[in-house]
Amino acid sequence: MSSALEQEGSPAPPTSMSTLGHHLLLELYDCDETVLDDVAAIQEIVCAAADAMRAQIVNATFHRYQPQGVSGVLLLAESHLSVHTWPERAYAALDVYTCGDIDPCDAIPLLRDRLDAKAAKDTRILRGHTNDMPMSSRNGWLRVTDLQFATG
Repeated sequence: MSSALEQEGSPAPPTSMSTLGHHLLLELYDCDETVLDDVAAIQEIVCAAADAMRAQIVNATFHRYQPQGVSGVLLLAESHLSVHTWPERAYAALDVYTCGDIDPCDAIPLLRDRLDAKAAKDTRILRGHTNDMPMSSRNGWLRVTDLQFATG
């Protein structure tokens, strides 16, 4: 599956009539290490990403680890956005879950730009979808049933 970052214009996710939520897993590589270790900068960037999605922030909590790294969570009226950074690896992992017609992919360009990511990978998962949703209506989004999990 190609990344939304590799496509010119990301297709819209399926509507809330066909799924309960849109779950975006975003991995950003070769980011600015100084920004990744700055809790105030990470909070500002993640809040700006929520604004880019037109999401309403209900609450926010962020923490800087010693000797390095930041984690943070935004509770959104539409669900959540979390971030975890590893400055020593120039890497950030984000988890964005939205309900309704809010597209979490709207945050990707801002996050990539503000964290100065040189490479990125995203995985998009439909949550609570109807089982009869045809592949053509998914616009590149996976269903949980499309994923294979290790058992045992």
